[in-house]
Amino acid sequence: MKRNAQKKLQAKGLDVIAANDITAADAGFDADNNRILLLRRDGSEEELPLMTKYEAAWRILDEVVRLKGTHR
Repeated sequence: MKRNAQKKLQAKGLDVIAANDITAADAGFDADNNRILLLRRDGSEEELPLMTKYEAAWRILDEVVRLKGTHR
């Protein structure tokens, strides 16, 4: 999962990508929760804990807002 996300991040020239393991029993497509790994262009990463998909969406949005503030 991480390697695939890193490839997409570079190939698409993204600032950040959110990756999640869809095979996990407690998170992913058939679950109410997600566990997200944020990978950034600068090589930093942040592993978010298991949280609801609603919470995960807000954390991803927070990251987008943070990045938007650095690209003025």
